[in-house]
Amino acid sequence: MKIQRLPSSPPPTPHLPAPKPEEAQDKVVYNHLPAHKFRVRHPLGAVVGAGAAVGLNALAQGNLWTGLAAAGVGAFLGANYSTLLYSGQSKAREISNRTTQHSKKEVPSFEPLKAEHLLAQRAVGQSQRHYDGYDSSRDIAALYAREGRPEQAYAIEVEVAHLRPAAELGHLDTQLELNWGQAHPYRLNLEKDDQSTRHSTTFNRIQKRIDKDELRRAGWRDGQAIAIQAVTTDEKIPLSQIEGRTDNPQTPGNIFRWEGKTVYYAVTDRFHNGDRSNDQGTDPGNPQKFHGGDWQGVIDKLDYLKELNVDCIWLSCPYEAQRDFLGMDGFHGYWPQDFTKAEPGFGTREKLHELTEKAHAKGMKVMLDVVLNHTGYGHPFTTDPAKKAWFNANGNISGLGQWEMENGSLCGLPDLCQQNPEVTKYLVEVHKDWLKDADAFRVDAMRHLPEDFLRTFNQEMKKERPDFYGVGEAFWLKSNFVAGYQNRTSDSMFDFPLAYAIRRTFAGDPSRDLHDRIEYWKEVKPHASQHEAWRVLLDSHKSQDMSLLSEALSNDKLYDNPLKLGTFIDNHDMVRFMSDTAGDIRRQEQALAFLYGVRGTPHLYYGTEVAMEGIGPANRNDMEWGKNPELTEKFRRFSQARKGSEALQIGSQQEIHCAKDTYAFARIRPEEEVICVFNKGDEPQTLTLPLHKESPIPESALLKDMFGDEAVQVQDRALTVTVPPKGYRYLQWK
Repeated sequence: MKIQRLPSSPPPTPHLPAPKPEEAQDKVVYNHLPAHKFRVRHPLGAVVGAGAAVGLNALAQGNLWTGLAAAGVGAFLGANYSTLLYSGQSKAREISNRTTQHSKKEVPSFEPLKAEHLLAQRAVGQSQRHYDGYDSSRDIAALYAREGRPEQAYAIEVEVAHLRPAAELGHLDTQLELNWGQAHPYRLNLEKDDQSTRHSTTFNRIQKRIDKDELRRAGWRDGQAIAIQAVTTDEKIPLSQIEGRTDNPQTPGNIFRWEGKTVYYAVTDRFHNGDRSNDQGTDPGNPQKFHGGDWQGVIDKLDYLKELNVDCIWLSCPYEAQRDFLGMDGFHGYWPQDFTKAEPGFGTREKLHELTEKAHAKGMKVMLDVVLNHTGYGHPFTTDPAKKAWFNANGNISGLGQWEMENGSLCGLPDLCQQNPEVTKYLVEVHKDWLKDADAFRVDAMRHLPEDFLRTFNQEMKKERPDFYGVGEAFWLKSNFVAGYQNRTSDSMFDFPLAYAIRRTFAGDPSRDLHDRIEYWKEVKPHASQHEAWRVLLDSHKSQDMSLLSEALSNDKLYDNPLKLGTFIDNHDMVRFMSDTAGDIRRQEQALAFLYGVRGTPHLYYGTEVAMEGIGPANRNDMEWGKNPELTEKFRRFSQARKGSEALQIGSQQEIHCAKDTYAFARIRPEEEVICVFNKGDEPQTLTLPLHKESPIPESALLKDMFGDEAVQVQDRALTVTVPPKGYRYLQWK
């Protein structure tokens, strides 16, 4: 949800309509409206203001007018002390997300162990978090070991969810405990890289090679089974651990990991109407009213979603929504009227439970959209005297500072005060109840919520359900800003910086001149904020170099786990991708091909697979079933390729080529690699692509085209591949 939600929000309104004069005697008090013209400021503001005024006045050297100006600056600083301080602290946290690339001495490059050496594996995402940006570096996924020949080193490897660069430098301790029946365990600390230890970001592993003579001196005999325990800690506090025995190797199991999975957003009211009995008050001809889609409609289309290889269904907010506000309904779910009740137009709570059970039976999880920032315009809490302290009463958001973002009203929506313990308790308990019928939450408008509250919410949901997964929306294009929320509050975030890089790269048409783009801007402007409209005009609607993709992906080092980031090409708050392609469906096909090759968790907006178009309210039109079946079939092939590939789901990503119109990267796992190549030009391109320095692909190996019959052979540690115009290739070695 952005500051101005494109198709569904009313025009920005500073407050609810004022009572009519004849109603004045009722003295209705809206808890979320400012009681005074000016905010109550921090008590230190006067001191800061006075000090600044005196200092600046002194600099004015007695000039009356300059002195008055200085006093004015001082008064401004004083009056805004608390907001400036809060926003400054937020900016400092944002800057702290950056990682310094430490120069590391050369260490041996170990060939990673294979699946045959697996001793144990575990579900990731359930370890205790420190919320410092390195939690996935401590979240153990698997344990491997190989004794090898007598003269070889004993090899042990600990795989983690994602090994962030430089995690071992002050953020990570890994310890091994080996026991073969001796009186005291044999302990090893893998804290730092040396000649026998390596932290490999390519394979997300901490690799250890142990001289067997050391083990023999400790009493171990060749061939003797070893029980191995691996623990990752921070400041000696165990955060994740795993155990296995070398005489009991394991076969890789089907453990669900969110990384790489397909999430499909079915806006409930617009997806499919399966139950006409709950259509009261619908008006399918009005884009701002309920149309009749419901949970039964989603149930009816589960087989369709299964055929698309969807792993998780994302549904609209389930709460009872406000209706007929300035002629509009909260069909999207973002105007809660009662957090505790199901929206009658969607069905009953029992129907939601049925949907979840049937989705689970088909191997799909369920994600609910949730609102934690605000209520609907007419929520009864807004006039309840007992709930006055539940709301911030600072008026509409009036700037880009973080204090304003968190304490102002978004489009005039009553802004909940999460710093109030009663509000926090209420939101936590309500959503624990909804979590009974869901596996995950998509958290709306995260930028408008305090970080400490978001952290508490995430922790409480995991207490209720250890495998809970949360993805947050912070509609902002700075990777450093978005990374802070994943690092300090949530499991995942939507990758808006990459989404706009994809749009700017693949959707644009260089043949469109300035006049064409201005006309397009005029069409978009009524439905978007000025900032977005200019972005569409200057960036999205023209073709830009592939270097934008490289730039966006180079910021992966900022995130706790980029493999979990929610990737997408359009959503309910943006112009649909197809509406930005000048009608060229090849551009959308290529963007989807990129989405299913790149790291992250693809989130597909309903109708994108059939090339639906839409600007403003039309981007939430009813699903157009059966439109563009050829594109739908190609999308199914993309999602099937990803579903059948461990490398495309959880492999590390390594850029191997970037030029104006061509781009290539490798997705790497020890036993599989997929090289994805893209050409957005109008002519075929033949490229010679070097393998990544740690690529497991052997010389002379053949790489299969995942969407064709052609194979490409490695020669001199490189591939020569031809990519068609507006085309792509997935080349797989396995």
